[in-house]
Amino acid sequence: MAVLYAVLIFYFSSQSNLPEVARPIFAASDKVAHFLEFAFMGGLLFLTFANAGWRPWDAPLAIALGAIYGATDELHQVFIPGRTADTFDALFNALGAVAAVLILAYLDHRMHPTQVPARTGNA
Repeated sequence: MAVLYAVLIFYFSSQSNLPEVARPIFAASDKVAHFLEFAFMGGLLFLTFANAGWRPWDAPLAIALGAIYGATDELHQVFIPGRTADTFDALFNALGAVAAVLILAYLDHRMHPTQVPARTGNA
């Protein structure tokens, strides 16, 4: 599912003229849209990895892949007529992925506390 969503993001990023619904409504709405778009991506990535069984790298991997894809999405727009890359868009892409993954990891831990290996007293 995450791959299909990435393809959808790529498709819309490849459009020179965005649909009217994708146009900013208020000053910060563009950043909110980037945040939510990549929060969904980060959530999908985390759920994909976590579905395979809890591993300590699920959350960091989902965050890294979400942030990297968000940055490459902005870079991709440099090559699309009428589009530009925006560092702040890439930042909000990454923040969205981080927020969703942290929330889902917390909820997953609360719902399944025994899945996370317990630490012993001696290290």
